[in-house]
Amino acid sequence: MNFPDNTFLLNKLEEINRDIVNTFKEYKHVGCLSGLSGLALFKFYYGRLTQDDSHRQIGFQILSSCVNLINAGFNYPTYCAGIAGMGWALDHLVEHGFIENDNDSLLSNFDKFLQKKMLSDIKTGNYDFLHGSVGYAYYFLSRYRNTHSDSLRLTYKNILLNFLEILTSQAEIKGSKTCWKSKLDHSGNLIGYNLSLSHGISSIISLLSRLCRYEYFEESSKNLLISSIDYLRSNKDNSPNESSIFPDWVNENGHPYETPCRLGWCYGDLGIAISIWNAHKCIEDKELGRFALNILEYSTKRQKFSETSVYDAGLCHGAFGISHIYYRMHYEISKFLDQPKNIFLKASNFWFQEGVNYGCHGQEFAGYREWKGTEKKWVGSRFVLNGTSGIGLTIISRLDNLEPTWDSSLMIS
Repeated sequence: MNFPDNTFLLNKLEEINRDIVNTFKEYKHVGCLSGLSGLALFKFYYGRLTQDDSHRQIGFQILSSCVNLINAGFNYPTYCAGIAGMGWALDHLVEHGFIENDNDSLLSNFDKFLQKKMLSDIKTGNYDFLHGSVGYAYYFLSRYRNTHSDSLRLTYKNILLNFLEILTSQAEIKGSKTCWKSKLDHSGNLIGYNLSLSHGISSIISLLSRLCRYEYFEESSKNLLISSIDYLRSNKDNSPNESSIFPDWVNENGHPYETPCRLGWCYGDLGIAISIWNAHKCIEDKELGRFALNILEYSTKRQKFSETSVYDAGLCHGAFGISHIYYRMHYEISKFLDQPKNIFLKASNFWFQEGVNYGCHGQEFAGYREWKGTEKKWVGSRFVLNGTSGIGLTIISRLDNLEPTWDSSLMIS
């Protein structure tokens, strides 16, 4: 397999870029993963790659559109599509030197509103990263890390400690294991234990592993982190027959549901393993790191459609998302272990080429569309989670030879 050459990739990036520039004004959501601020992330990273300041200027235009929409009454709160996600993106851009902005002055206006939403969601068992309480907590952790105000840092500290207190009170203790029950479908009729990074316990683990790095949160989060990992590990299938090691979720009686699981960021082995990998770095548990690596290495064997159920290219559950997780792990192993393993680079290259091949849906959306299985149709998107800006960021990561810091938007890093 020949990896796509730089000329092809740069041309594809420019195709994605033109499509975004021509259409961003029609969008009305501001979130990081399914909104305008994610398009801005693409523009700033693209501008850094090409050293073309015009991309940076359009990035500012997109961010201004976010503020204008909020001033006009937009009040959707979530991380994925709403104000919390926009706030996270602004912090990220300042933190990594893309922009200068007084985020304290701007974002503190939303503190009480987003805190109220976070507490409402967690009290009703909505632990969702994309659309619920974990997403808000992730935003408030970003604010805690990046604020320049001592009084605001104290505010965010107390918000996060309150979150941890409620999270702990609602946990189910099963011996040495901790888990959280939630709704598993849109109807709310199916209740159980969601294991995923997008909506479930893996996202809680990812959040806890970040919180416990800080002195103020370590006591409240570390034991919870370790015991929730123990629960996650207890659901491992020890004889998966080259299919998924973990199910999507576990029902109220403790039986796996929706297994085997597809390969992707959102559900299944990759999101679970990357969450455990990041936790191992936090608590410095080498055995836990080996466990995560074994899951990831095993997953590289899955390439046939019957083993992966990969229909399309996007980050959430498509080929470029899989490719980027393996690429991140190649970077992580090169950084943290003595002997880099090319197994992840080879797997990343395979799925990258698969992603390129999926760009066959005409000229709009740079040829990329997402397969909506429940609706039985192909749908285009330009957002980070399912669309072309996320695909573009993945391509940029292969061209600029820098750490792909943007992937923290998905709790990959």
